[in-house]
Amino acid sequence: MANNLLPGATTLFLLLLTLATADTDSDLVLDVEGNPLEVGSEYYIGRAVGFFGGIGRSGRDGTDLSCPLYVVEGPSEVDRGDPVKFVPVDETQKEIHLSSDVQIDSGLSAYCRSDGFWRVSFDAYTRGDVIIAAGAFSVPRSSFRIEKTEGSLNAYKIAYLTVFRDLLSGLKLVGLTDDSTQGLLFVFYKNTKDVAASI
Repeated sequence: MANNLLPGATTLFLLLLTLATADTDSDLVLDVEGNPLEVGSEYYIGRAVGFFGGIGRSGRDGTDLSCPLYVVEGPSEVDRGDPVKFVPVDETQKEIHLSSDVQIDSGLSAYCRSDGFWRVSFDAYTRGDVIIAAGAFSVPRSSFRIEKTEGSLNAYKIAYLTVFRDLLSGLKLVGLTDDSTQGLLFVFYKNTKDVAASI
């Protein structure tokens, strides 16, 4: 009798293990190819809908030679922007999970003497929150959450980021909105140079 229960118990255990693993994998953030975002790898951020440029950074006068560097959307669909790294606040994570706090790193800017981590900053000119990708080292880094949206394959919202035209510079600045319906959908493309370097 005990021997007959063993296969059933083993099957039940394997089924529960499979469901638990599938549930854990379902909370991973995926790139456009369906692969989980990896800690330490570089990704381009692009709009999920429409023909818009990638997310990069620029000085407000439209060059990289003015600080701070703002997070901006490129002016055309051929502009992939600048690669970023997603850094989990929970340092034990090796992949990026939905709804967990991450910091976004655009890379060191020696000219602006910045670590390149994204920071939310109130902008007096636009009277709203904008994202700075290279501010002072002394300014705390901001954390963001990547959220999945229904009905969109591998497209995500990042803490309700939005894009608006800055009348002062003409740039498309990336900022924050309080209205979740106004948050834009983004997709992530792994940097191919990063892929080649890892092989």
